[in-house]
Amino acid sequence: MLFRSLGDLALAYAISIHKSQGSEYPVVIVPLLKAHFMAQPQKLGSAKFAALHSAFVGDGAFVHIPKSVELADPVVIQHAASGDQAAVFPHTLVVAEENARATVVDLLVSAAGGRHLAVGANDLYAGHGAQLTYIGAQNWSRDTLAFQLNSIVVRRDARAQSLNLHLGARQARHESLSQLQAPGAFSEMLALTVADGTQEFDQRTLQIHQAPNTKSDLLYKNALLRSEEHTSELQSHSFISYAVF
Repeated sequence: MLFRSLGDLALAYAISIHKSQGSEYPVVIVPLLKAHFMAQPQKLGSAKFAALHSAFVGDGAFVHIPKSVELADPVVIQHAASGDQAAVFPHTLVVAEENARATVVDLLVSAAGGRHLAVGANDLYAGHGAQLTYIGAQNWSRDTLAFQLNSIVVRRDARAQSLNLHLGARQARHESLSQLQAPGAFSEMLALTVADGTQEFDQRTLQIHQAPNTKSDLLYKNALLRSEEHTSELQSHSFISYAVF
């Protein structure tokens, strides 16, 4: 489901779901949005940018996989920036209920060249026994200043795998917070960065093990595309990872 403006939603208050389904409304939204949207505090230094995102986000994608539903094909979402000096605030919220299985592909691109500010975020929730795979590919224009804030919550016996590809932007910061909240939870965090010229990438992760018998795995790879003459310009790339038990 895509939402263009939160103002387009009509509040139902005490009306029942069954009654709404029989009325003129083509879609009924259960308030999962409020429970998971930007629900996790930022712990890796970008609290101000998270507040900026919350203040200006006006559209995005909400993917809800009901209990025991398995999606055979991936859900593909594209967020695009267009126009010089544009500011965009893309958001993707994915809720995989108990024993659900799904793959979500998130594309962050510039429709054309130009200077952009991109402050994006996503919230991923894997309920008990769910298996959720998330692939995020960032290819903003080379004149973009980009911040991406990822939040993952993994429940009992659930598995969440995230793969983030970093290709574009002039300067890009990526933060990923993974919280393992119940026994048997597993989070696998993967990333590939391909830098060219004077691009700068800053990557930070935090894995919080909030219950016993949880597991997290982390593998980040960085590659320099050009020859040795550019190496000194790319030393500002940084990677910081924390695990809390």
